[in-house]
Amino acid sequence: MGAAPSGSGHLVGPPPPGGLSSGLGGGMGASASLSPPEVELAIPASQSLRGRWHLPLGAVLAPMSEAGGPVPVVDMGAAGIVRCARCRTYINPHVTWLDGGRSFSCNVCATVNQTPVEYFAALDGAGRRVDLAQRPELRGGTVEYVAPAEYMVRAPQPPSYVFVIDVSFPAVSSGMLASVCATIRAQLDAFHGDSRTQVGFITFDSAVHYYALRPGAATPTMHVVADTEELFVPLPDELLGNLVECRTAVESLLDALPRTWARATGVDSATGPALQAAFLVMGHVGGKMLLFQAAPPSVGIGRLRAPARDNPALYGTDREYSLRIPDDPFYKRFAAECSRCHICVDVFAFGSTYLDLASLGAMPKYLGGQLYAYPHFQAARDGARLARELARNLSRETGWEAVMRIRCSKGLRVTSFFGHFFIRTSDLLSLPVVDADKAFSVEIAHDESVLTGQTAFVQSALLYTASNGERRIRVHTAALPVVSDVAEMYRALDAGATVALLGKAAVERSLASKLEDVRATTQHRLLLALRDDERAVTAAAIVSGPVETVLRLAYPAVYDVGPQAALEDAAWGLEQENSDTGATITTLPHTVPAGIPYCNPSSAYLIDNGRICVLWLGASLDPAFYERVFGSAAAAAADPASLDVEPARQGSDLSLRLNAVLRQLRKFKELSQPCWVIRQGSPQEALIAPMFVEDPLPTSGSPGFLEYMQVLQRDVLSK
Repeated sequence: MGAAPSGSGHLVGPPPPGGLSSGLGGGMGASASLSPPEVELAIPASQSLRGRWHLPLGAVLAPMSEAGGPVPVVDMGAAGIVRCARCRTYINPHVTWLDGGRSFSCNVCATVNQTPVEYFAALDGAGRRVDLAQRPELRGGTVEYVAPAEYMVRAPQPPSYVFVIDVSFPAVSSGMLASVCATIRAQLDAFHGDSRTQVGFITFDSAVHYYALRPGAATPTMHVVADTEELFVPLPDELLGNLVECRTAVESLLDALPRTWARATGVDSATGPALQAAFLVMGHVGGKMLLFQAAPPSVGIGRLRAPARDNPALYGTDREYSLRIPDDPFYKRFAAECSRCHICVDVFAFGSTYLDLASLGAMPKYLGGQLYAYPHFQAARDGARLARELARNLSRETGWEAVMRIRCSKGLRVTSFFGHFFIRTSDLLSLPVVDADKAFSVEIAHDESVLTGQTAFVQSALLYTASNGERRIRVHTAALPVVSDVAEMYRALDAGATVALLGKAAVERSLASKLEDVRATTQHRLLLALRDDERAVTAAAIVSGPVETVLRLAYPAVYDVGPQAALEDAAWGLEQENSDTGATITTLPHTVPAGIPYCNPSSAYLIDNGRICVLWLGASLDPAFYERVFGSAAAAAADPASLDVEPARQGSDLSLRLNAVLRQLRKFKELSQPCWVIRQGSPQEALIAPMFVEDPLPTSGSPGFLEYMQVLQRDVLSK
C-alpha cells in the first residue's frame, strides 16, 4: 500500500489517498511506518477493467519486518480469538457491528456472526464500540494475538540451530572455517530463545563428523562416519545440546575446529550426506540448519554431475533455463522432508569454482531460508562481510514453525505466490522459519465478473512460535478502494510494489524460459548482467525480498557526496531524531538520476543498489577529496581497489559523514553491503555499468531508460 519505513524515502509513487489504510499492517489512521507490507492501492471493479490493466495486481508482505514500531499484542482470554464462522477472517476494524453490538457482519464474506458474550460491548451513537480505545484489534490494521491451545499441535519448539560446516581444503585455505567459527562464537549471546536454545555441529569433507555436546563437559567428542551411503547417528541424545548447559563445550569446539582441520588436504565434499545427518539430528525438533559450503558437492547423494553444468553453450538456447533449476532432485526432495519437520535451511556458498547454486538454492527457496554467496572468498577481504551477515542471520527477529494464509474479499482470489516457502495446500504457506528480512508476494485475480462493494479487503494471518516459546498469530488487514476507471488505478498505483511484483514474476518465468523471452515480456535487464550462480543469488533476493530490496536493484540510488554537495547541503551525513518515531536517523545526500551524464566528473557519488555500495570518483575530482576521505592526496593516483572508505578518519568531517551515510543505508539490511571504490574511466567501471540504468548497456543490447520509455510510447501509440 505504499507504506515506507520512516526516513527511507526510497519508494516512488503517490501517497495513499486520504482515509485509506496505509498498508496491510498500517490500519486506519496508523503511521505509514508501522507496517512493512506494500499493496497496490486500488482494485478494478470488474474483470473487463482488469483485462485493460496490464501491470500486476497484488501485494508484497514482510510480516516480521523490524521497520516501524512494535506490533500490539492481544491476549483474548476467555473470549477466545474472534473470527468469522464461515470464512475464518479475524476480527478487524472493518467489520460492521449490528444489533447494538450483539452481532457483526464480516467485511470479507458478509456473513453475520454472533458476538461472543465475553467480547460484547455496547455501541455509541456513531455505531462504534464504547471499548474501542482498549481494543487494538479494532483500531489498527496490524495486531498480534497470543494463540490459545487449539492453535497448537505440539508443544512450541525451542529455537534450534545446527551448523553444517565444510572442512575441506578450500574451506580451510580460504579462511572460511576460521571466520565462520569466530562469528558463531561471538554471537552466542545473541541467539534467541534464552535458556531454551539448542545447538548442534556437523562438519564434513569426504566423511561426516558429529560432535557430542554433554551438559557441563569441557570439550565435545567427535564421531566420524566414513560410510556416507549408510549413515547412522551415534549418541543421538547428545548431538543437539542446550546452549546454556553446553556453553563451555560449544566454545571449546568453535576454538578447536580451525586448529583440528588446519592441515586438511582433501577437496571432496559429502554435502548431501552431511545434510541428511543434520536432518537425523534435528528432525524431531525442527529449527534452522545453516550450511557452509566451499567445495563442490562430490561425494554421495546430491553430488554434482560431471561435467559441471555451467555450460555457456546453452546461453540463448531453449535449454538455457535448465541452468537455473535444480539438476539433482535430491535437494528438492530433501526440502520437502525438512518442511514436514519444520526445518529451515540457509546456504552460505564460498566457492572458487562452480557450486551449482541453482541446486543448493532449492533448500532455502522452499524452506523460508536464504542463499548467501561469497565467490572466491578470502577471509582478509570478505571476512568482515561474512561476520556481519551471519551475525544478522543469528540475531534478527525470527518466528518458528510458521504457516501463513491470505484471504481476499468475495469476488477476489489469490492466483500466484512468490517467496521462499512450501505450499502445503492451495492457499497455506509452510514456513519453517520466518524472519525480519523476508517478504512474500501474491497476485490477485477476479473470481466474479463484477465486484459489488466499494471497498475490497485483503487479510494475511501468520501463525508462528516466537523465540520466547509463545505461539502467536500476526494479522494484517487492508482496505482497498474499488474503482471503475483505469486512470484511477494509475493515480493510486504504488510504483515500488509494482516493480517488486514484476521482478518476482520475471524470476519465476526465467525458471521455464529463456532470458530473452523473459526480457521480451518484462524488459527486465538485471539478470542479463549476471552469471548463473550470481543469477541464482539475485533471483533469491528478488523473489523473497521486500519492496525496498527489489526497487533498489531495479533503480539504484545515486547520492552526490562530492565537495560541492557538502557546501550546498550542510545537513547530509548528520544525525537527527525523527519527530514521529523518536528514532535517530542520518540525513541522506541529494540524489541524481542513475546515469553517467548526470554525474559531474569533478564530484563523487555513492551508489546504492541494496546489495553493494559504490563510491564513484569522477575523473577530475580534486585531490583534496582523496586526502579528506582516504588520508592522502596521493590516493588520487592509487589503484581504487586498494582504497577503503571505512573506517572513518577521525578529524575529517567528510569521512565521518560518508561513513554515517553508509551506516544508515545498511540499517535493517540482511546483507552487509560492502563499499567498493571505483574511479571514472578505470576498467573496473564496467563492473558497475548496469547500475547506471539511465544509460544504454551495449554489451546486452539493453536501451537506456529514456530510449526505453520512447519505445514504449511508440508501441502504445501504434496500438
